[in-house]
Amino acid sequence: MIRQQNHSWAPLALSLLCASFLGFSCGEGDSGEPQAGTSLSETAMADAEPRSGDPRLAGARKALAAGQASSARTQLDQLGGAAGVEGPLCEARLAFWDREFVAALEAVERARRIAPGDSRVFATAAEILSLTERGIDADDELKLGLSQAGPTPDIRRAQAVRMLTQPGRGPEALKLLEAALEADPSIPYMDWPLSQAYLLTARSDLGQGGAELAIEHALDALTRDPELYDAYVVLGDGYAGKLDFVSALDAYGKAAEAGLDVQRERADTHLRAGMAARMVRDDDAAVAHYLAARELGLSNLEMSSGADFLVARARLALTAAADADIAEEIELAEQYLEEALRLDPHSLDALDYLGNLRFRQRRFNGAAIAWEVLLGYEKEAAVSRESATHLNLGRALVMAGRIAESRTPLLSYLEYWPDGPLAADTREMLQRLSGQ
Repeated sequence: MIRQQNHSWAPLALSLLCASFLGFSCGEGDSGEPQAGTSLSETAMADAEPRSGDPRLAGARKALAAGQASSARTQLDQLGGAAGVEGPLCEARLAFWDREFVAALEAVERARRIAPGDSRVFATAAEILSLTERGIDADDELKLGLSQAGPTPDIRRAQAVRMLTQPGRGPEALKLLEAALEADPSIPYMDWPLSQAYLLTARSDLGQGGAELAIEHALDALTRDPELYDAYVVLGDGYAGKLDFVSALDAYGKAAEAGLDVQRERADTHLRAGMAARMVRDDDAAVAHYLAARELGLSNLEMSSGADFLVARARLALTAAADADIAEEIELAEQYLEEALRLDPHSLDALDYLGNLRFRQRRFNGAAIAWEVLLGYEKEAAVSRESATHLNLGRALVMAGRIAESRTPLLSYLEYWPDGPLAADTREMLQRLSGQ
């Protein structure tokens, strides 16, 4: 029987109720040891009580399992008192999903008065109590249910729900749920606990190095609940564990689309995929994966040899640009330079070459853009003192008709290095500009 308590447990129930739709694996803060009535030592399954075949009641059960409270309410109202013990039990679940927790337990007690020995009464009470962090009360209900009705499929389902609130018991819960489903294929309210049990078991599989099993259980979880997006993360981890990077990235992508933060997982997988592509000499795939990893936030230090690979490829593109320039294929040369900068955005040589190429084509604004970016990177690299980039930028801005702007990089150079190696040339250009 449910003991009356004076303390408020509704806030805890609310937090777990919300988690129940999104997936959870939280515990109660207890020892995690099996409680009375939750042991797996008894594997026998008692017969389930016959369920009403009334389509309205079947529809209400289905709507409740899907979280469709309005539909469930409509069909229960149509039934009135014709549903027997199942009516108030459905009312209890409906009240629970509506966050009316006291009303839910009151409905259970109404069902108990109708059929005090029905295992579904004990099971419904135990599930509600488990999901509102009243685990001791839930254990009492399960103990009473086992003693009075035996281990029916509904009791086994309730035991599994209780286990889902206890750390590390997901695989045990899954065994109970599968046994209950085998004994009674029509047992209701199974999608949510099965999805959670599959998810927790998949995580356990990963912890034991079982990537294949983790994938299988994560897919099972999604079959039961396509919106259990945490399962996509586990699925990605499983595929990554067996080096199926394409499938891993697809799974992580679905998790990201749902709003989960899997940026690091995606970046690390791209990094590993890039290394794998290099091992089979698929340089284009390696480049794509390394660029994606960088886009997802990995630093050059974190990318290690991947960053070096991109720099080496950028140098090849720079060489190809020079060859195209010599052959007077200017458009192709610029394409190679842009590729070099895509691979290595901080390439000083590529930026300088691009600025010169555009300047020679009298594309002065474009040249100014390249040299302005280059100037910023040179300051970061502490090479601005010996560089003539500020002079080139000044010339490009003058030729573009932007006289006032052209003074800025020149004055900046003199501010930092009044006695620098290019100070005299800088002052001379400023003097010429003063007459314009």
